Amino acid sequence: MSGPPEDAEVVLVTGANQGLGFALVESLSTSLPPGSVLYLTGRNPTAVAAAAGSLAGNPVPPTAAYLDVTDPDSIAAVAEEIEKLYGGVTAVISNAAARISPTRTQAEQVDMFVDTNNHGTTRMLAAFGPLLRDGARVVVVASAFGSLRNLRPELRSRFDVDTADLADID
Repeated sequence: MSGPPEDAEVVLVTGANQGLGFALVESLSTSLPPGSVLYLTGRNPTAVAAAAGSLAGNPVPPTAAYLDVTDPDSIAAVAEEIEKLYGGVTAVISNAAARISPTRTQAEQVDMFVDTNNHGTTRMLAAFGPLLRDGARVVVVASAFGSLRNLRPELRSRFDVDTADLADID
């Protein structure tokens, strides 16, 4: 049995075992061309396997993979697998996100929130950027919460891409 052709679509979605990420994978699993490869990833291996299993009968059944955007080793493992098996990726949808809980103070949650939502995106870009094929797409799902217009005006200059690079901003 041979694998997908070299020019097959290879798509990865993070935070895909529930919510928007799952809906994206569900749609892609019926709309990608035959022979495509679709990774459904998340940080809970049991939930990831169950979500992928629920779509196993679709035309492009997703491959379940553990990927926690706060864990550089898990990101590297999936990136290395994709590079070894397919040589690159045609689309990355960076959807993983931490949620703010109303039952805990913001101070208790800020480190986890920034590590997941901000640094997790940076880690994904660093790991998968070199694997992007010509014409590849990267989609970063984010909320208005991360918009500069929601930041106090005196802090906005810290995020000026004309004077800071991504490492500075992180």
